[in-house]
Amino acid sequence: MSEPLPDRTPEDPKVIYFPGASYPLYTVQIPDFPEGDECDEQSLQRQRTDGVYALCLADRIHLPPSPSLTITLSQHLCGRIREHVTRIWTATSSSTPPSTVIAKFYDPLYFRDTYDNIDPLRLAAWSAASEVRAYEKLQSLQGNCIPRCFGLYATALPEQEGRTVYVLLLEHVTGKDLRYLCEKGDDMDEIVADYLCEKHRDAIFSTVFWLAMDFIQLGVSQSDLAPRNTIIRPPVRRGPFCSTERCPARHEIDTEDVQAVMVDFERVVFYDTIK
Repeated sequence: MSEPLPDRTPEDPKVIYFPGASYPLYTVQIPDFPEGDECDEQSLQRQRTDGVYALCLADRIHLPPSPSLTITLSQHLCGRIREHVTRIWTATSSSTPPSTVIAKFYDPLYFRDTYDNIDPLRLAAWSAASEVRAYEKLQSLQGNCIPRCFGLYATALPEQEGRTVYVLLLEHVTGKDLRYLCEKGDDMDEIVADYLCEKHRDAIFSTVFWLAMDFIQLGVSQSDLAPRNTIIRPPVRRGPFCSTERCPARHEIDTEDVQAVMVDFERVVFYDTIK
């Protein structure tokens, strides 16, 4: 039995993802939609023997001769276990005039599988293909209740021997996601959402519910309705929007016009379009 090769994976992703880092982006084909993300015995053995870094180098994405544009990273948006294989940043594109976008990197190298049954390369391709397909099916909602999708690209990382990763560019949505409602309240057993007035509670839940129903009508079931995935745009008119002084959404959310935007379509289920 062959001995495992030394692990050459850089321990800290900050060596390649940091504010000011620039990446040339190449237009690429959407990867074939793989069946699932679990390892078969052969791919699992390759991971154990060669290491994920070597597999990434062996399975480089084919890039065209010249890039379509360049992006420069500015702020890291996500952390902890949430990403799986994605790293999400705000970035400035080289378009004229320059614009702020969201860059979503599908990077299999830093994925950590506790149960040792996921193929990170397959997962990265599956996640990229799934998200692009979701934005295509929801095209009529782009720019309104979901971000605009500017296309799938790939980039090469010279710091890691030209290793390639997929990159999805999305509209940067101005607003505030609902995670602030999950912060701790005044008492140990309370969160901020406990202080929502009934009017705001009903407005938020009904908006998220009807967004999910709109997606299903177009053949996409969003399976991740976590608060981080719902952004509320700034209200058009000035508040207050309720009479409850302690309500955390009193000045944040117009109950008569909740400008909600749903993001993150990595983990969705596709259906035939409902007529």
